[in-house]
Amino acid sequence: AAAAALGVGALYTLSRTARLTLPSAAAVDLGAVAAPSAITPQDRRFLAYVMAMFAAVFVFVANFFFVVEDYYGLPRPARTAGALLAGGNLVSIVAIWKMRRKRLGPRAAGDLRVVATMLAALLLLVAKIQASMPYLALLASLTGAAYGVFLLDARRYASERAHQAAHSGLLSAFNAVSSGAALVGFLLSLLVSLAGRKFGWPHVPLAAGTAGTALLLAGALLLATARKTDVLRPYSRRD
Repeated sequence: AAAAALGVGALYTLSRTARLTLPSAAAVDLGAVAAPSAITPQDRRFLAYVMAMFAAVFVFVANFFFVVEDYYGLPRPARTAGALLAGGNLVSIVAIWKMRRKRLGPRAAGDLRVVATMLAALLLLVAKIQASMPYLALLASLTGAAYGVFLLDARRYASERAHQAAHSGLLSAFNAVSSGAALVGFLLSLLVSLAGRKFGWPHVPLAAGTAGTALLLAGALLLATARKTDVLRPYSRRD
């Protein structure tokens, strides 16, 4: 439980740190609009997508110590897991800086390739093709890069929609989802731990299955939020 809490705390810190490089949702000019606008069905799908993505990543990070120690059997698991998470966090920030000059299409809420990359990394993690530090570093980097792009996409979508449609209701809900995601991730990790102990299920495959289910749900919600062409090719260069 302590390792799960530390992992979730580390990722929550990354989310807060990454906001320094993202367009501030709270700073969006809503003009003369004073009251929040109504949340539409599309907005609810977008918010559910954001929550599912956060939940998947938080579960992954919260259980990463057990991946290193029990599943891969690497030496000095605490130090190794910490170094891998720190490297993944750094890749996330680099990805945000690299992508910050690009912008989403007018209806795109995210990039389906981000979800696919995270799913692929999760499957490769469970497959354990090679039980080594470099192999885990590669998977942590893939996940970190995808997570950074997800953060950029989601905050820009919420910010631009708030600016274009004076949609302060979505803006407030997005900030609430972002802030509450760490708690959801911790609760899911706790449920995974309790279920594994009660039924004797292997901890790491169970956690991976939970994260994978959340990612599949996120992909379905993303497709439901925007047109297929938007989520497959959402970016265009600024003129």
